[in-house]
Amino acid sequence: MASYYELAKSELGLSEVHGAKDNPRIVKMFADVGHSWVDNDETAWCAAAVGSWLERSGIKGTGKLNARSYLDWGDEVDLEDARPGDVVIFSRGDPNGWQGHVALFESNLGQFIKVLGGNQGNKVSIANYATSRLLGVRRPRTADKPVTSKRKFTDGFVDNLAPRGANSITDNVAPLLNELLPKYEINTPKRIALFLANILTETGGFKTLEENMSYSAKRLRQVWPSRFRTNTEAAKYANNPAALAQKVYGGRLGNNKTSDGWLFRGSGFMQTTGRANFAQVQKETGLQVVDNPDILRTDLRVALEAACIFWKSRGLNELADATRITDGRKRINGGTHGLKSVKRYYRQILPMVSDFDLTMNLEKTVGPAILVGGGGFALDGILPWLIVGAAVAVAAWLIYRKKQKGDKDVRESLKQIEGLENVSGELDLDVIGDGVMDRAGDVDVSPGL
Repeated sequence: MASYYELAKSELGLSEVHGAKDNPRIVKMFADVGHSWVDNDETAWCAAAVGSWLERSGIKGTGKLNARSYLDWGDEVDLEDARPGDVVIFSRGDPNGWQGHVALFESNLGQFIKVLGGNQGNKVSIANYATSRLLGVRRPRTADKPVTSKRKFTDGFVDNLAPRGANSITDNVAPLLNELLPKYEINTPKRIALFLANILTETGGFKTLEENMSYSAKRLRQVWPSRFRTNTEAAKYANNPAALAQKVYGGRLGNNKTSDGWLFRGSGFMQTTGRANFAQVQKETGLQVVDNPDILRTDLRVALEAACIFWKSRGLNELADATRITDGRKRINGGTHGLKSVKRYYRQILPMVSDFDLTMNLEKTVGPAILVGGGGFALDGILPWLIVGAAVAVAAWLIYRKKQKGDKDVRESLKQIEGLENVSGELDLDVIGDGVMDRAGDVDVSPGL
């Protein structure tokens, strides 16, 4: 279920404050979508609510306060195929006019559509809207092609995707993801989502870059059932990391010395394992990770680049393109250990990166439309410039009047302002985390989405 839909449900009952005061959470919704100039809860806020829920879940909305702007957003969905969380747009007043209402689909009642939305009775609520007023149903787009927005990884994205991750990782990995993933062509939504799903699983949610080789006898039989068939066999290696590493990795993966199993245990974001795989990283990067294997466990850049090298060299980009999640997992660790975690992460992450662009650093111009920081407005001649400029000037004047005099007429006028374009810069992302079982056997239980 869409994470933004769960976020919306968590805010049911959020209400405007009567009188001169304003609900700061509602005011923050405007800032979430790039309209921090709105400082009250009486401006029409249905589009701000939907946009806030989307943005805080890592999905780009329209960045506008006009409900009907969502008619051109995402993918079109037939009402018969609508599911909870889809964005629904209704007319308000003149069906052919500019005003409207936007909310999230709950269910189809025939003559009415039940929706969850903001500014419904001056609060976040569930209400019924006449089906005859429906203008469209839309769903976040997850096209698996390189995209043209400027959305990239941020610290906030990483922190919220791995809320219990180690600060040494989560505080520093975002710029490395932006830099290294495109170098290895991990640059489409499917590729990015599957790569992240696997490295999050391998590191237990970015908790560690080193495989934990200290297991109980019971856990050893779960992780390596073919190697430890009885408790007696497992007991000899329980809580004995070096001996266990040599037992399971010695004599394979290029390991040819008695200490290689431990020295070249799972390391980095993809848990690179074995002397042969460490040697491949050394060949690609020029770093002496064979003589100093700890680099893969302590240097974020090396750890991430090693994961990218492994990913591309094993043809995992192509498997991601074909959504062959299980085959990809087998190619990474030889089996399906962690597959459930990978699938959960993948379902969560894919819509969040649907408009990431890890190939562009400049604004992109397409015909008469100028895209700025993920929000765009089409220009055709001088008239649109004059209209937008006049609208912004009117808004600024109204805000000034409100701040100076606080008179009722100005507050009422602010309620009617919709549709100003978002021309702000890059947006921060806020993603709800998820719990997984890491390769080391630590269990982190938290409710899934």
